[in-house]
Parts: sequence; C-alpha cells; structure tokens
Amino acid sequence: MPSTTLGKQRSIYVAQGETAVERAPDVVMMAVLGSCVSVCLYDPQARIGGMNHVLLSHRSAIKDRPDFSAAASMEILINSLLKAGARKSRFTASVVGGANMEERLGPIGHANVQGVMSFLKNEEIHVTSQDTGGTRARRVRFHPESGRVLVRTVSDSPAEPVSVKPPMPNRSSSDFELF
Repeated sequence: MPSTTLGKQRSIYVAQGETAVERAPDVVMMAVLGSCVSVCLYDPQARIGGMNHVLLSHRSAIKDRPDFSAAASMEILINSLLKAGARKSRFTASVVGGANMEERLGPIGHANVQGVMSFLKNEEIHVTSQDTGGTRARRVRFHPESGRVLVRTVSDSPAEPVSVKPPMPNRSSSDFELF
C-alpha cells in the first residue's frame, strides 16, 4: 500500500485486495475503481476509518487471493478497525464503485456491489451513502479521521448523472460529495 506526502497531507493508495485503517487527521485514502468496489467504514466516536478495495464478489473467483473477495475483504477491514479501537455498533459505511465497464464481461460491477451490500446488511452496518453502478470508473478519496468521502467520475466525455443516497439526517451533507 503506497503512501505519499502532498503538502501537509499523507496519501495512502489502496490497491486491489488491500485494506487500510487510519485515524490521523492528515491522512487521505485513495483508490481508482472500475468494476471494483470500495467500502469506507467510519466510527464517528473513535474518529477512525478504514477503506478496502474489493476486486470480485465471490471468494472462489481467485483461489490464491481470497482477500480479493467481498466477504474476506470486509472481514479484514472490520477486524482491522476493531483492533485499532473502533466499535462495530457505531460503524457507518459509504460504498463506491461497481461500474459495469465492459458489456462483454457481464455485470461484474453489479455483482461486486451486491456482494458488499449483502455483507453489510448481514452484519447490520448502516450504509449512509452510496455511489455505485453505471459504466464509468471513479476516483474515491476518504478522510478516515472525519469520515468524509469524495467521489469523482473518470471520463474523457461529460459524466453521466450519478445518484448518491443522501446521508442520514444527523450527518453533515459535506461528509460525502462528488468532486
């Protein structure tokens, strides 16, 4: 997981199959997502967050890299946050990615989103924001100390409309925004 410093901010790039957890206020986690999905989990009381990069929805898809699957990646993310002092009962989730990039490959992005959403539902983790689907890649930036998520559609042509579920009423609308 490469880390760079930009001015006073330290950037952590979360690649496929990786997970990162941080609480430092100067950190931003980043990923570029096509059909992959990232979940940004946040504990607002502990002010700590983590992000994963899910490659495929099912564990059997890549036998030598089970951490690429939705369930394994989510388990790693949750356990890493718990070890760092977060409490699962306070988690909120932002889900990003899952584009269906190429028609010939089928609905891989949709399956990835469904895998993550099913896991979150089973674990009773509340999804406060979601920017998924479509046919365009996304860049995501997550500020783990504040829970702020920024999403940008990647394209050479004008972006298609993106639907973002509004955050819960008790959260600031600036926690999740398109940039």
